[in-house]
Amino acid sequence: MTGAEVEIIGRGYDGGLTTVLLNSQVLGTYGMAPNPFRVCGGCETPELGYKAPDSMGIPGYRYGDINTFTLRPERTNCIAAARIRLRTGRPLLRVNPTSLSFGSIAVGASASQKVRLTNEGVVPLVIDAMSLPLPFKLAPVSLPFTLKEGATLDVTVTYAPTADRVDSGILSLLSNDPDNGSLPIKLEGTGGAPKLELAPTALDFGTVRVGASSNLLLQVKNVGSLPLTIPAVLTQAPFSVSGLAPGGSVVQPGTVLPLTVTFTATAGAFSLPMYIQAQGSATPLAEVSLRGTGIEPAIVVAATAMDFGVHTAGVDPVRKTLAVSNTGLDDLVLTAFDVEAPFTVESGLPLTIKAREQANLTVAYAPVAGRAAKDLTLRSNDPRTPVVKVALTGTGVAVPALKVTAPDGGTALDFGSREVGSVSAPQALTLKNEGAGTLVVESIQAPTGFAVTPAGRFSLAPGATTQVQVTFEPPHIAQFAPELLLSADGPGGATQTVLLSGQGVEGKVTATPSALSFARTEVGNTSKAVQVTIVNSGTDTLTISTIAVAGPFSLVLPKLPKELPPRDAFTMEATFVPVEDGAASGALRVFSNAPSSPTVVKLDGEGLQAVSRMASDVMEFGGQRVGGLSAPRELTLFNMGSESLNVTAVNVSGPFQVSGLNVGTSVPPLGNRTFQVSYKPTEATSENGVLEVQSNAPRAAQVTLRGTGTTASMETSVTALTFGSQFLGGTSQRVVELRNTGTSPVTITGVDPVDGFSLSGLPLPHVVEPRTSHPFYVVFEPPRPGDYAGSLAVRHDASSTPLMVAVQGTGVAQELTVTPGAIVFGNQRVDATSQPLSLELVNTGNVPVTVQVTSSDAAFRVDMSAASGAIPAGGRASVPVTFHPTRTGTVRGEVRVVPSGGGLGPTVVPVEGIGEAVTVEGSGCAVGGSGGVWVLAAWVLARRRARRGQRAR
Repeated sequence: MTGAEVEIIGRGYDGGLTTVLLNSQVLGTYGMAPNPFRVCGGCETPELGYKAPDSMGIPGYRYGDINTFTLRPERTNCIAAARIRLRTGRPLLRVNPTSLSFGSIAVGASASQKVRLTNEGVVPLVIDAMSLPLPFKLAPVSLPFTLKEGATLDVTVTYAPTADRVDSGILSLLSNDPDNGSLPIKLEGTGGAPKLELAPTALDFGTVRVGASSNLLLQVKNVGSLPLTIPAVLTQAPFSVSGLAPGGSVVQPGTVLPLTVTFTATAGAFSLPMYIQAQGSATPLAEVSLRGTGIEPAIVVAATAMDFGVHTAGVDPVRKTLAVSNTGLDDLVLTAFDVEAPFTVESGLPLTIKAREQANLTVAYAPVAGRAAKDLTLRSNDPRTPVVKVALTGTGVAVPALKVTAPDGGTALDFGSREVGSVSAPQALTLKNEGAGTLVVESIQAPTGFAVTPAGRFSLAPGATTQVQVTFEPPHIAQFAPELLLSADGPGGATQTVLLSGQGVEGKVTATPSALSFARTEVGNTSKAVQVTIVNSGTDTLTISTIAVAGPFSLVLPKLPKELPPRDAFTMEATFVPVEDGAASGALRVFSNAPSSPTVVKLDGEGLQAVSRMASDVMEFGGQRVGGLSAPRELTLFNMGSESLNVTAVNVSGPFQVSGLNVGTSVPPLGNRTFQVSYKPTEATSENGVLEVQSNAPRAAQVTLRGTGTTASMETSVTALTFGSQFLGGTSQRVVELRNTGTSPVTITGVDPVDGFSLSGLPLPHVVEPRTSHPFYVVFEPPRPGDYAGSLAVRHDASSTPLMVAVQGTGVAQELTVTPGAIVFGNQRVDATSQPLSLELVNTGNVPVTVQVTSSDAAFRVDMSAASGAIPAGGRASVPVTFHPTRTGTVRGEVRVVPSGGGLGPTVVPVEGIGEAVTVEGSGCAVGGSGGVWVLAAWVLARRRARRGQRAR
């Protein structure tokens, strides 16, 4: 019920509140005004409404049962009538699934499944009870359980069979669903592990051609005593199975279920499992291995294109081999070769290639002029690639392919007249390969009177051009008209002919002398003039057109052009004007109409000049402490010239100093002078300077100077060390770090020691680099008891004041005196304890001592109660020792006093005593030990009784 409204019609004379209840659940109250003068005369109609606070409905309402409304007045009132209006809904229980089948479960094992309960009603559903028989079990659920509208509850049911049998039962649900108050869910399962046999246990289909199918029979036999349910058989492609009924098959005990397994071959080898599923379990009943291989041919060609290259048209066919492989597992049959001229295939058809084998096809090309490009089509039984194409190309070149052209476009070279023994200007022949293949031009044999460059064998690519230079060198007076033969090998190769012509004549211009050498001259000055005579040594008049001079030379020229008859001459003067140090050369050229023009006169001279140069362009000083002067570094000034170098100025900038090089210093030609440069920084930063040496050299020599000003600062990680107490003979140590907080290295030069203290890990002298630290140890090893204190002074070159580290410690020693040196107890009755004898322990040292006193023999007992604590310096303690023999005779042992710590060894005190028995006079017995005591007591008692008897008589 989701809501309730109560309308009360009443007459009241005393007022007060009236409570409305539903099955003892308070829904609300209402009030009536008191009226003592009204005697149930009028009516009031208050109305009370109640809505469920949530989807659980009104508390206390019982669906499908009797519900009682109660009006409880607080005072005496009259109620005439009550109208009650209710808004209700119903719950609706749905279960999924409506039954559970667990299949076959081994005894001792269990399987669980779930049932989902859903409230599809509009009011809450109350599940009051759930029950089921063994061997089915239900996961605990707190009952009663309320399901809100639309809510679900998963209930877990477990089947744990206890015997090999078929179990069934009902899961009963009791709820407030008016239509399904008691809802049954069927349960079933079979106890006992399924037992089956497979024949065969594995299926091997072997090789099957792709696209075909092969079937094998699998027999599944139930060898158990219970029915076997097989809901499904799971396989994967390319395997499939048939023979299982829709929804599964039940195999009765002793019967066989035949299954047909099919392999529908696809390319490749397959090895997959087939699972026979179990009812109600994710674990399969059995696994069958399935194997099979799908085979097919597979064509692979070694190349998809074949280029036969370039060949001369009309030659015999060119052949190449094409490798065709069958990478498949079935025979490959080549059925056709489709190809057009000028290509052919010289192999027969059909051609069968076994699996994993290869065949070679011979493809031929018959060259014709031009480029040929065709496709070779191979057809086969490869189902995936029935057609394979191979691109075939080849080029035929017609003869001739080499074209030779002279500068005028023809095929002849005319050199005209040339003086005997002279070389003409070269003329070029242009060679072009107009074919499609590379030509090889063979070595060129030049005829008499001519020279060819290059003359060796060379290659010419298709379409490429090159030039061959031809010169005329007449060896004598004659007319020369030979043929130059150019032979080319390769596609379209042939021999070409070029006609050469020239006339060898006499006549030339000569110079006397043929070379002029000038005296050594300082740069900027002019040498003494030297004469040269130009002579026409030929038989014809020559015209001098131009006279040119190259290099630092000058010439007094005649008027040009100048006619020079045979055997005539003229003289010119030349001078040398050097512009730089060292040797200079040049040439005087006289141009005329003589075949050997120009006539060349070589010129040479030597300029004198000083050239200054430093050994280094940069001098690095690195780090140097501010205010300190670095060690001098050497620098060398070189004179690379041919004249003495005279220093005129030495200029230096920055905090740098120069020594050993002054104004007036002279450096001989090709000599050097070494001097020193020092660095004295003024700031803790990078500093630069320039050293410039000026002289009579045209350029000053310069060096860049660099250095860095650094600071020195040292500190220690601690300024004081306290070591406390240290036993003599022992050591303790503390670590101290030396820290260089500056920017330059600091050298530790020494340490002033303090009595009782030493250092380790600090070799002297020792350099601490900038921004680094060095740890060392201060060791305290007191040579004698007492207090030690002082300051370790660490001296270094960063300051005249050493670093001070205060040290303090105390040397302590343990001294213990033990008396007496031996203990002798004398005679002591067996099994009785002697009077104690004390060991006196006196601490004569300056520190407390804790001792442990032990006995080597149980007959000697030590009482440590008086020495259980530390014995203070100067104090004493007594340790009682007693003798308790357990046998007769001499007993010897030792008492060891062992101090703890401090390096003291143990003190050993010998102890001795004699155990003796008790002798009873007149008894004839020696009584010793615990048994002897009882004998003694019995003897004494017997004696007393005897005396009493004598007195009685």
